[in-house]
Amino acid sequence: MRILIVSDSHGDEAFLEMILRRERSCDMIIHLGDGADDLMRFLEYTAHKPVYLTKGNCDPAAYGYAEKHIIPAEGKKLLSCHGHRFNVKMGLDALYFEGLKENADVCLYGHTHAGNIELSNGLLLFNPGAVKNGRYGILTVKNGEISPELKSI
Repeated sequence: MRILIVSDSHGDEAFLEMILRRERSCDMIIHLGDGADDLMRFLEYTAHKPVYLTKGNCDPAAYGYAEKHIIPAEGKKLLSCHGHRFNVKMGLDALYFEGLKENADVCLYGHTHAGNIELSNGLLLFNPGAVKNGRYGILTVKNGEISPELKSI
């Protein structure tokens, strides 16, 4: 399973469309917030795929997006969040402990606009970077293995 992970698009539809076009073969799409509604403008790329939209600190509450998702993927458990509620700009400890609490295999987060792949005691912490800067991530889950990849346009 190939999962497209995007975050922090902040209305940049040009980069988002390039990413969606390039990664159209992905099996699932997760937007980690701050522009989650941007993804709704590109239904031709999201049809027939699971799509998870997460509320970021810049997303209006009126959209009704969840602040956190627990997502099953090929026998693994992904926690997705924007990251601001876990103060990820100050460190990843709170996010790490939330991942442990949820028994997650991967914690996906955004907010910092900087891509990051970190393995901490078997828990993968993965930030794809900001779409508005041409950054995104691919998470591959296959045969019980998880492989993160940072990509750019």
